[in-house]
Amino acid sequence: MLATGHTALGYIIARIASYRTKEPINIPLVWALSLAPDIDFLLPGVVHLGPTHSVVLALLVFIPFFIWKRWKAVPYFLALVSHSILGDLVTNKAVMLLWPVSSRWVFLNVRWLFKWLLFRYYGSVIFVVYLFLLFITGDHIRILNGDRYDALLVFCFLAHASPLLMGVPIKVPPLLVISHVLNMGIMVNAAVHLYRDGVEPEYPIQVSIKDP
Repeated sequence: MLATGHTALGYIIARIASYRTKEPINIPLVWALSLAPDIDFLLPGVVHLGPTHSVVLALLVFIPFFIWKRWKAVPYFLALVSHSILGDLVTNKAVMLLWPVSSRWVFLNVRWLFKWLLFRYYGSVIFVVYLFLLFITGDHIRILNGDRYDALLVFCFLAHASPLLMGVPIKVPPLLVISHVLNMGIMVNAAVHLYRDGVEPEYPIQVSIKDP
C-alpha cells in the first residue's frame, strides 16, 4: 500500500476511535504514526515489513502513553498498528507481526479474485472515505488552524514523494495516483499556511483595557 493509503487508513481509524475519547485528534501526528513502520526503509540491516511492523512492539512502545494518557492514546495506537494490519497484511503481504515474541512471518493467503479487487479498489474506497470524513468533520479546517507541526508534515510529504524521488517504479491504478498527489497537496497546503500566516491559539486570551 502506498503512503496515501496508510495515512488515510490511520486517519479513519483514529477519527472513529476519537469519538470514545471525545477529544480532537492531532492529525499530523496521526499521519506520521500511520507511516512510521516504514521507517525500516532508512534503517540499515532491518528488513522491510519486519520488526518495525510488529503489533507487539507497537504495544510495548505505547505502554507508557497508555499509562499517561489512558484512553486519549488509543486513537494514535490504532493509527500506528493500522499500517501493518489493515494496510500491509490485508493487501496480501507477509508481515513480522509478532516480533519480538515470534520472528515468523504472518501472511493472509487470499484468493486471486479478492487480491485483484483489493488492488483495484481497496485504496480508492479508503481514500474516498478519508476525504468524506476530513471535510464532514471540519478537520480540513483544523489542519490549517492547529498548532505548529511542520516537521511532521514534512515527514509525511517526503514519505509520499519518496517513490518519485527515488525513481521506484510502482504500478498502481490511475485513481490511486490521483489520490496520492491530492494527499500530498493537502499536506503542502497545510505546511505553507502555517509558515505564511503563523498560528493563533484556539482560545486566544482576551485582554481589555479600561480608561481610568
